[in-house]
Amino acid sequence: MSATLPLSTAATEAVPNAHARDDEGRYWDAAIASASFTELLQTKTRLVKPLLLTSFAFIITTMLLAGYAKGFMAQKVIGAFNMGYLLVLAIYLLCWAVAVIYVRTANAKFDVQSSTAIAALPARSPS
Repeated sequence: MSATLPLSTAATEAVPNAHARDDEGRYWDAAIASASFTELLQTKTRLVKPLLLTSFAFIITTMLLAGYAKGFMAQKVIGAFNMGYLLVLAIYLLCWAVAVIYVRTANAKFDVQSSTAIAALPARSPS
């Protein structure tokens, strides 16, 4: 599955205002078809896909362990704190870590790439 989005007439007709201009006269369909926008989508996909798959795998594994490995989940770690509590705590920490990674990457890369994509759009008159 490719991260590129080919621009077709059917796609722009299905989306309301796809041919609409922004305040500076640039068209959205030109933005979607641009190489810089495609690069931005590919960069986002390269970041989001592993983060999402890792999170889902960890959460699903924890749920399966809770259902099928009750003895393992009941093992004491410290006092009354058992493996089940530890893994649930790890899920919360994982969610926060994913959010921090995404926000830092968005601030460092995505904002720059989106500004570049917007700046590269030529203003044009309606066809």
